[in-house]
Order: sequence, then C-alpha cells, then structure tokens
Amino acid sequence: MASLHVENGPIFVVGAPRSGTTLLQLILDAHPLVGMQGELHFFDQINQLRESWPSVICKENLQTFYRGLERLAAFQYLPELNRHLGWTTEQLLHAGGSSLEDFFRCMVAAPARLAGKPWWGEKTPENVRYLADLVEIFPNAKILHIHRDPRAVVASLMQVPWAPDSVLINALKWKIDMLYADEFLKAGGRLHELAYEELITDPRACLQRVCDFIGVDFDERMLAFHRSAGDRLQGEAWKDGTLQPVNASSREKWTTVLSRPESRLVEILAGSLTEMRPSKTEGVGLLSLLGCTVRDLGRYLGERRRRKEAGSAGVIEGEEGRLRARLVQALLQRSRKH
Repeated sequence: MASLHVENGPIFVVGAPRSGTTLLQLILDAHPLVGMQGELHFFDQINQLRESWPSVICKENLQTFYRGLERLAAFQYLPELNRHLGWTTEQLLHAGGSSLEDFFRCMVAAPARLAGKPWWGEKTPENVRYLADLVEIFPNAKILHIHRDPRAVVASLMQVPWAPDSVLINALKWKIDMLYADEFLKAGGRLHELAYEELITDPRACLQRVCDFIGVDFDERMLAFHRSAGDRLQGEAWKDGTLQPVNASSREKWTTVLSRPESRLVEILAGSLTEMRPSKTEGVGLLSLLGCTVRDLGRYLGERRRRKEAGSAGVIEGEEGRLRARLVQALLQRSRKH
C-alpha cells in the first residue's frame, strides 16, 4: 500500500452540499486518466467505527468490519461497491494488517485502479470540514473546492428529501462550510477554488485551470461526461441534473424557489463570504425579513414535529447537533486567530 501514498494525487472534490460537487466529480471521472470514487464519508461516518472495531483490520475481523460498513448511510449510494470492496480486500489482506486510513486509501483508489487509470480521487462534500485531517492522511492531496451562489445552494437544498426545510438553517450550513475552507487557506493549506457559475458558463476555460492544478492535460471527453454519468450514480434522484451536458440553465433557478425576503435573508447571512451579482432583492424591508424568518422557523419546527411523529426525528435532531457543533468550532477557530 506504500504506492498509494506517492502516486498521482489523490484528488478530492469538496464543498457545501448542492454546490456542484457531483458535476465536478463526473467531469473528472470522464477524463481518460482520472478515476473518481463516490462519497465515502470517511471522517463523518467510517471514522466512527473506531469506537466499536479494532484499530487494525485483518483477515480475522474483515468481514465483521464490512458488516459494520453496510449500516452506514453513505454505502447505500456507491455503485460497484462489491467490486471496489473486493479490490480493497485484496490490498488489505496482502498487507497483513491495516488501519482505517489504509482502508480509506484503498477505497479511494479502487475505481481508478480497476479502470487502469493512473490518477485517482474521491468526492465527499463534507470533507470541506476535515481538510487538515485529509492532508494528514494524503500529504500530496489535490483539493478542489467548488462554491456556488448561496441563494442557489439554499434553493436546491429546499428541494431534496434529506435537507432541512429551512432557509435559515441551510444558509447557516453553507456559511459554516465556507468558513472551514477559509480557515484552511488562512492556516497555509493549498486548494484550488472554482465557482459553479463559471463551470457551467465557461466550462472549457474553468476545467483547463482545474487540469493545470491537478497536473493532467485537459481532454475534450470531460465535456461528454453525461454519456456515462448514469453508471456513476445509484439511487440519488436529486442528482439527475448531471445526466445532461453542462449548461447554464440552472444558474437562475433559485429565483423561482426563494421569495424576495428569503433571498435577502440568505444574502445577509452570507455576508462577506461571497461576491454575488447585484442583488435582485433590494428594497425588502425589515418587517418582511422578520416575517420571513418567523415563517421559516415555524416551517422548520413543523417539519421536525412531523418527523418525530413518524419516528424519523433522529436525522433532523442529529443535523441540529452537528450544526451547533460546527458553529461552535468555527467560532472558536476564528477567535484563536484574532
């Protein structure tokens, strides 16, 4: 497994959920030299297995470890999972005894190795919160941080089944994810920033810069990613938009989802973390904003109550806990800097 430490990368795509991470992953995977793994969620899911499994993965406990993986949410959406686990098993058993980090390295590399591609990588949006840990495991990592107009992110989150039905909560989550990337850069970390809006309006120029950062030549097949995108997705209907060629039609879709006060609320919460185009929501008064906030929180609490009655409140309660923890951590990080 030593070769996995030094060869070509790896490449990691990170960013706030619904910022275009899947689109960028599929585009990279269409490159003849790059193989991209789907969302492994190592830090926020797999890493939690340390509490119940031995630190060393070996022949005697490998199958038990894999049964633990089957219960993780992330592994429900990984195409070719058995094939990738089979290749990973061979690597781990050959090593004689391996850590969770070694398992992570092998699973990231599996799609590329099985396809005969020299460059390998993975896309988990939430890894934007664990960039320092990621670089500790992969010192040569090439990190691509894609960001998007927060109004578009919030509007998109409002339309997926797994996100809170709240403008306020989703806007705060976007801001915290942006803060994590900001703090990583301020601490001397290296990553390549790209805007979703630029990717869909001038994809060739944007991808040329991405390829320069990674160290590969741009290939026209990247723009034909949609022809094989269906093979890289499994059970995630909210990603069906990536089955079409790159186009700018999604750039302003948020205007049909968010009301004027909701859009203005997102802008206020986003603050200086983004440079947005001239606002279309100017002139929204304080009373409208307050009314919007009250309605939004009422809608969110109603959703929370319905999920609790349906026996599925754990998801949203867990999200609340993670949000509070991320807020505290982000604030502590910023206070230490000043």
